[in-house]
Amino acid sequence: MVHFVRPTDTMAGLSLRYGVPLAVLRSHNRLFADSLLPARRTVAIPAGHCAGASASTAAAAAAEDSGRRARVKRFQLRTTCVDARMAEAYLASAAGGFEGAVTQYLEDEEWVREQGGP
Repeated sequence: MVHFVRPTDTMAGLSLRYGVPLAVLRSHNRLFADSLLPARRTVAIPAGHCAGASASTAAAAAAEDSGRRARVKRFQLRTTCVDARMAEAYLASAAGGFEGAVTQYLEDEEWVREQGGP
């Protein structure tokens, strides 16, 4: 998000307005002193700290990512598939959920062995 700087703006005020820690706001914009703010036309507000983004939304996204990674690892352990991207592809395309993905992978591996593959 971008904030257009007004003559009355202060770093502390922007920090309060957007709910961004002052140190994060300074660092994100490479402003090492508050006196440098009037020389700027805009200030970038870090995406994770925008007023529209809540902590619960970020926590939900992190939990979803963690759950996805856990499913991929579980799939890899169950099938001995070493390629995480392949595991993700099987999980994404399986009609029968996790068990359907495992079954499809094992059937595909069996077919490759029958064809004389690795």
